[in-house]
Amino acid sequence: MKKKIALLLGTILLMTCVGGCRQNDTASRGADCTLPDYDAKIDELSISIGGWVVPNNLTEEQYLYMKESGIDTFFFAEAGTSCHYININAITEQDKQVLAKMEEYGLDAILHVGAKTNEKLVNINNASTYNAIKGICYDEPNKSQIDEIKTCLDIVNQNEGDKTLFTNLYPSSVNHKRSGFFQYKNYLRYYCDEILSNLTVGEKWLSTDRYPLTFDRKGEPVLDDGWLQDLEALATVRKEYPNVKTNFFIQTMPYGGEERPAGMKGSRDRTPSYEDVRLQEYTVMAFGFDRISCFCYGSPGVYSEFTEKQVAMIDREGNRTPLYYNVSKVNNEIKAFDHVLKQFSWEGVFTNDGGETTKRKDIAQKKLFKKLKNRMSIKKTDGLEKVSSTEDTLFGYFVDFEGNTGFMVVNCNDSSLKLTDEVTMTFEETCGYQKALCYVGGEKKTMDIINNALTLTLGVGEGVFVIPY
Repeated sequence: MKKKIALLLGTILLMTCVGGCRQNDTASRGADCTLPDYDAKIDELSISIGGWVVPNNLTEEQYLYMKESGIDTFFFAEAGTSCHYININAITEQDKQVLAKMEEYGLDAILHVGAKTNEKLVNINNASTYNAIKGICYDEPNKSQIDEIKTCLDIVNQNEGDKTLFTNLYPSSVNHKRSGFFQYKNYLRYYCDEILSNLTVGEKWLSTDRYPLTFDRKGEPVLDDGWLQDLEALATVRKEYPNVKTNFFIQTMPYGGEERPAGMKGSRDRTPSYEDVRLQEYTVMAFGFDRISCFCYGSPGVYSEFTEKQVAMIDREGNRTPLYYNVSKVNNEIKAFDHVLKQFSWEGVFTNDGGETTKRKDIAQKKLFKKLKNRMSIKKTDGLEKVSSTEDTLFGYFVDFEGNTGFMVVNCNDSSLKLTDEVTMTFEETCGYQKALCYVGGEKKTMDIINNALTLTLGVGEGVFVIPY
């Protein structure tokens, strides 16, 4: 039943066009040239969306909130009395009722095991009889803790329910004394080599978090300039290992406590707007990730990191907040065309500074783009000649199973600047492209390519997925 309305409204596209752009393909393109029927897999493929922290005292209405949020996987983290935490060492009758309701609503659960030791990992079989439980979760282990996890992999690989071992790793902002590594990619590779490469059950996930909504030294809202480099690091390391999926936690609440108030350099005390959320989600998609996870869904208890006023999608009394509607709206936009994205493989990203035109791998002057170490050259794409934009723009480059190209185009600027981005993509004449299938706000639209050029107007934080043909 997934997204049937979108399927009925969408145009059925038949497989009648040779994929990609090649020198001799011009004659095959034009008004009669169409794309594969991506909607044929609408019920088969999807991108997962996760939510950290589950509210306590769940009611029937609140399960419906969970379902309608667009989140399909919930992390049961230990985060205070306002949250429901399931201790894998001692699953209670109340826990069993919650898990039964999760299964009824088609929602998945991942149990956070708290401390970074094997005390609870050894009891992974306690989850084997619960269909809603898909795995257990560690958070931010260093090198020695990864080594400790490895000592229990035999137990994990023999777990009767084939549950997944999910570990969320540190971001690169953590120094080597905490992580045990000077080079961030080596930290990621160490986890892949020692843990993921030795797992024989469940899914293999490479995950981290980095929350971009912050402030500079003058107290002005800015994006964390290390955010994109961490996305890039996971996306590129993932390609070195078979069957590995990627997850990235995005910021869906303000946090920092009393010690790091709004306006302080590095503070994350910013309540994300709809535009902030879509900037994050479409940017994560530009790097080809398999899951976006929201920090947080439920509101953690009040302590050093969270004040009474700092709440997430659901407040500490179980009520929906404005964030719930902002995040749910973007989640459901992504869910409307995720089956299309999943039919493309991620090849890389390139960028364009505002007011410039890029024909190859020009050097980015903007700090946010400068830290991308593996930006690809436009010349390595199939058929794109140049791009220009009025504002800083991120492009994710994809290729589908037939060789057709796709571009995730994102207005990559802090939402507080209220910038609209005019983007022009100019394709090689030999491609003969006349139209583009574009996913705008989750809706499928066909746009004209005129004189080999496609022009997009991107709102604040907006992303559009483009398939030229």
